[in-house]
Amino acid sequence: MEILELYNKLYDHYGPQGWWPLRRCGYHPKIYLLTLTQDEIFEVVLGSILTQNTTFISVQKSLSKLENLGAISSHAI
Repeated sequence: MEILELYNKLYDHYGPQGWWPLRRCGYHPKIYLLTLTQDEIFEVVLGSILTQNTTFISVQKSLSKLENLGAISSHAI
């Protein structure tokens, strides 16, 4: 089974999960209509990259520091 096929089967069965925490609201399970801003989409991408080499607690600290520096966007970085 291809990965995309497996993903689609799981998505069809379980639906969206709200599995990635956002700094503004944390985890958001069962809030399926949550609209992400461009900065939040970038936050998810950046957080998922940072998580590969550290704990998510450290990632949250790094994201907060980047936000304080005004650098939580692709344009700023």
